[in-house]
Amino acid sequence: MQYPDAPAYQGGDTSRAAATFMAGKAPLLQTQVLRALFVRPMATFEIANAIKRSYRSVQPRTSELRLAGRIEDSGKRKTDPETQRAVIVWRLTGDRHD
Repeated sequence: MQYPDAPAYQGGDTSRAAATFMAGKAPLLQTQVLRALFVRPMATFEIANAIKRSYRSVQPRTSELRLAGRIEDSGKRKTDPETQRAVIVWRLTGDRHD
């Protein structure tokens, strides 16, 4: 399988090892992200908090889910408390009652 159906890597052996490690975990994390967004639209840092996972584990799953057409940019932004930057608020594709 290839990205976005499986975790991707960028050539290095550590990147490949990480992708291989995540391959078995990615579908479960994607499901957890979708369940969190079923409750309400959220930014990636909020999803990570809601499912008690690291941002580094969640962010690639949002990219995969976006490319798969399962989630979309709500058009809203929140400020990431760690970086103070505006970030996307994700929603389930077609969810217009946010």
